[in-house]
Amino acid sequence: MNTAVHITLVTRLQDGPTGHRAAAHGAIWEEIAAKYKLKRVSYADLVAWPFADYVFGADWDVMSDVTKSPLYGFHDVVDSEAMFERLLRRFREERIVP
Repeated sequence: MNTAVHITLVTRLQDGPTGHRAAAHGAIWEEIAAKYKLKRVSYADLVAWPFADYVFGADWDVMSDVTKSPLYGFHDVVDSEAMFERLLRRFREERIVP
């Protein structure tokens, strides 16, 4: 497992907002960035931590239904897995992640 992904997963498993704990991992991210000669992007700026808290920290059931979307003109569909692969490939090419 990629070290940065591992740090994020471990951070998420603890209680409380991820952004507050993310600051503690900044030095580790700096080591990773140096080791793999990545662009200088601070760990705090690497992720939208409040959004991550919202998405992964919901303590209620999340139900979504997008079946009416085409009725209102939203016809394009993006495959989530393909999107993440494309973004991670781009981030690697731009030397943002190893």
